[in-house]
Amino acid sequence: MWGSGFALDAVVRVVLAYTLPVDSVALVSTLRWLVVLGALRLPLRLRHRKGLSRRRNLG
Repeated sequence: MWGSGFALDAVVRVVLAYTLPVDSVALVSTLRWLVVLGALRLPLRLRHRKGLSRRRNLG
């Protein structure tokens, strides 16, 4: 999952670098990284919460 997420991020990064003005790339790059990191962490966080609720029901 992380590998495909970072590969997609690399493609998006190249597209943004070729289409945006140089001044905008720094800001957009920071925002893009936050979005990518959040999107990659979300499934792990949801799975962790599901595991915690399952443990509470068992004991």
